[in-house]
Amino acid sequence: MADMADFDAANQPRYKRAKIDEILESLDGENTTRADALRTALADRIYTSTSIARVLKGWGFDISPDAVQKWRRSR
Repeated sequence: MADMADFDAANQPRYKRAKIDEILESLDGENTTRADALRTALADRIYTSTSIARVLKGWGFDISPDAVQKWRRSR
């Protein structure tokens, strides 16, 4: 039987994880207070994508308001 491992690997869907998901995962491991605050801000539309991105940049993460908007639309 033929070894199909290379073809099977290439046939897997490829997608890039959302930056917000990476940030949340990082915060869950080190600072759950910030992770909870970020989840709350993401769920409440009173906080704009620009303001969320600004806070995250202040926390040391490189993210754009567009990435925040895209994440929100996908949820």
